[in-house]
Amino acid sequence: MKIRYGLLLLILAALLITAGYAHSNTIEDSDAVKWSEKRHRAFIEKSWNVAIFAFDKATLLNPNYTEAYFNRGLAYSNLGNYNQAIADYNKAITLNPKKSGVYCSRGNAYSNLGNYSHAIAYYNKAITLNPKKSGVYCSRGNAYSNLGNYSHAIAYYNKAIDLDPKDADPYNNRAITYLRHGDNISGCRDAQKACDLGNCNGLDAAKAQGFCH
Repeated sequence: MKIRYGLLLLILAALLITAGYAHSNTIEDSDAVKWSEKRHRAFIEKSWNVAIFAFDKATLLNPNYTEAYFNRGLAYSNLGNYNQAIADYNKAITLNPKKSGVYCSRGNAYSNLGNYSHAIAYYNKAITLNPKKSGVYCSRGNAYSNLGNYSHAIAYYNKAIDLDPKDADPYNNRAITYLRHGDNISGCRDAQKACDLGNCNGLDAAKAQGFCH
C-alpha cells in the first residue's frame, strides 16, 4: 500500500503542475484531502492531456503500474485517440489479465473504430470475468445492433435492464433498435421509459422524426 499511495501522490502532483494548480515543481505537500480536491477539479474540467502527462510520469516511475496504463487509455479514448487507447489497454491486460473493466474499455475503443466483431469478443471476455456488470451487456447490445443483429441486441439490452432497471441507457438503446426494426410501439415505450430515467435523447430524436408523439 505504501508504494501505491506514493504513486498516487506523484500522479496527483503531475496533474496539478501541468494544469497550473500548483506553484512549485515538488510534491512536498502530503495533505491527501487537499490533493484529492484539486485532482477532482482537474477531472471535472476534463483535462485529458493533463491526465495523460500525469500517467506518462507514473509509468516511467513504475512500468508495471496497471492502473496508470488503464487510466491513460481512458484519457486517450476521451480524446478520440482509440488506437493509442487500445495500446494502453493491451499493456494493462498484459500486467493484469483478470481486470474486466479493461476488456470492456478495449471493446468500447474497437466499437468506436467500427470494428464491432472485435468489440464483441472483448465484451464477452469482460462478462466472463464479471457477469454482473450491466453496462457491458448494454455495450455488447450496441455492437450487435450496429451489425444489424437486432435479436441479439435486444437480448443483451434485456439482460442489462434485468441487472440494473434504473439505468436509462439500455432502455434508450433498445428503443433505437426497436425503431430501426420498425417496432414503433415498443420503441416509443422504451424511449419514454429512458426519458423518465433521465435520458431523453432517443425520445427527442424519435419525436423529431415522427416515430413517437
